[in-house]
Amino acid sequence: MNSHNLGVNFSTKEQLNYELKIRGVITIKEFHRKSVILARLLEQEKKRNIDVKSFIDPEYSSDSETVVITASFAKINELLEEFEGTDKDSDFVRILNYIIHTYFRIERIVIPEQDVGNLIKNFELESHASALEFEAILFEKLKTMILIYNQIMFLYLLQFLRFCLPTPLYMMSQKKSLPVYQRNLTYSGNKNESLFPFLSRVEKYCKSRNVTKSELFVCAAELFSGAALYWFRSVESKVRDWNSLVNLLKEQFLP
Repeated sequence: MNSHNLGVNFSTKEQLNYELKIRGVITIKEFHRKSVILARLLEQEKKRNIDVKSFIDPEYSSDSETVVITASFAKINELLEEFEGTDKDSDFVRILNYIIHTYFRIERIVIPEQDVGNLIKNFELESHASALEFEAILFEKLKTMILIYNQIMFLYLLQFLRFCLPTPLYMMSQKKSLPVYQRNLTYSGNKNESLFPFLSRVEKYCKSRNVTKSELFVCAAELFSGAALYWFRSVESKVRDWNSLVNLLKEQFLP
């Protein structure tokens, strides 16, 4: 498992802050600026072949670390149960990112000299095995989903060859110009509504409709409602493209 494969843009705030902290970087900069810093550090570490397991958390605590790792496993399990896609989907990258981040936290567990009943040592061993198991489950599920996807696409192709005529060019342009709000792609910003699934749906919609990020950004207001729409109006004049808007969304609405 390679720590340099961390998907920086899919890290949570807590993960991003931790990865920077163990590298000696403490900052209150915005989420997207922290992402840029970490991406650069990972690139340098890869070139220099630095062993990231040697990094030390200056605020390390065995008790808090076991809590964080246990919570990470619960989140990974939840994401795995919901995953139905390919390695091109953002959900796949997000799950793999969670596993890699958690795996290397486990690698940095410090076994105290007075480890009564070998509690910390046993936790480390079990957690290490669990991380590898989750990775295996993810890639096994990926194989299954790719097989199903290929079968479905083959059936669609057969149906097309049997019944369909070539699609006129004007129909293709109409398909692309459908308003996104008609596709139930809205985000309200409510606490019970997760941001990542919304972004994933938007990404899949854009791919299926050949919508560019520039075109998506032009109609961005249609993607929001409620508190999220009110927030968007307040930052609308400050952003110039879709990627910048996504970074601000994560900064505002991620826990």
